Amino acid sequence: MKTIMKNKRYLSFLMVIVFASIISLLVSCEKDETITYPTPVGGCDTTNVSYANTLQPIFARCTSCHGSSGGVTLTDYNSVKSAADNGKLANGVSPTGTMYSLLSSCESQQILAWINQGAKNN
Repeated sequence: MKTIMKNKRYLSFLMVIVFASIISLLVSCEKDETITYPTPVGGCDTTNVSYANTLQPIFARCTSCHGSSGGVTLTDYNSVKSAADNGKLANGVSPTGTMYSLLSSCESQQILAWINQGAKNN
């Protein structure tokens, strides 16, 4: 009976080690490919999106939480560009993101379009 219990504990321990190894392997892998987010659709102008004219007015409403806290800073182009480059901005404004419900569908589409267009300082 003791041997069976030891075997069960050993197998449980081994499964935890294997699972932790797989998770750490997946998390540590870094992709060098460019991430392309879904192309926005709908009746919203996503072709003439600019940082200064389109995004700054949207982000001006967000700086009370995303000024110097909130995980993403949206107060200046360099900070927004960094968030666009590392995927945090797209993740936050996508339909499954935490900020999606605080934006109109058009605003979310415009932000994603700007990212897809190279996140230019225009």
